[in-house]
Amino acid sequence: MAHFLVGLDYGTGGAKACIIDEEGAVLGFAYEEYPSIHDHPGWSEHDAQRYWQVACRLINAVVTEARVDPTKSAALLSLRPCPHSSWSTKMASPFSTPIISWIAGP
Repeated sequence: MAHFLVGLDYGTGGAKACIIDEEGAVLGFAYEEYPSIHDHPGWSEHDAQRYWQVACRLINAVVTEARVDPTKSAALLSLRPCPHSSWSTKMASPFSTPIISWIAGP
């Protein structure tokens, strides 16, 4: 039985997803841009809710492109160079938004 890995990588200006098989062959790839929030000079933030929406769209796109059964996915990996947001399973929403981006400075 074949298994697949799905990876998500969130960057400063967008996110990408990739699905690979057990041999490391890329079966699907997708990318989507999103805006940064600059409410104050030197601040850079992202919307936690948007991260979730982007993840859902990207995962759907790579699974569709790869034409695989998503229940055969062995793992979902997510990379982000700055802190993640904490989510409430009862509220199905982030505890705080926006997320402070790593490029924020004094």
